[in-house]
Amino acid sequence: MITVHSTTKERFLARAPEGLHAHKLPVTSFGETSFFKQLVADDNERGADEVDAAKVARMQRITRARLCRVYPAGLRVSSSNYSPLRAWRSGAQCVALNLQTNDLPTQLHHALFEGSQGYVLKPLGMRIPEPEWPPTSPTLTRFTLEVLSLHGLPRPTESRPCLEGRHARCHQYAPQLCGA
Repeated sequence: MITVHSTTKERFLARAPEGLHAHKLPVTSFGETSFFKQLVADDNERGADEVDAAKVARMQRITRARLCRVYPAGLRVSSSNYSPLRAWRSGAQCVALNLQTNDLPTQLHHALFEGSQGYVLKPLGMRIPEPEWPPTSPTLTRFTLEVLSLHGLPRPTESRPCLEGRHARCHQYAPQLCGA
């Protein structure tokens, strides 16, 4: 039996529990802002969106033994979403989204979890004792592409996508692709 109990962010980020509480599985919740601050370099010279690889690796080590939930900031009154990819890459087990808006994060959610009972196993690289994430690519192939011909491009006075005519069907909105 596993007992799940809530813990503070400071204790969550500290060493693994020992002694009497070693059998409990610590879980904590982060707002998106405070979670992403854990991943950004301290000097912040790279910009707010740049993550520090060492901090991501640290969060992956922590989330191997502890549960982490990331939820949208309370100031998102328009039901917009943050990108869940950084939280998923960092090992967060539960990434909450506002599903009222059919934006890209919601579509990523449906693409990943559709038909999975709401759980997808982390990749092996994130479950092994010393995670190697992102995985290293054994080979890098570089090639040059020469374009010989292009067909179906719009004329300078024409706007795209063309929603009428014989190719209109390929530009129609398909709600089943986005889980709507």
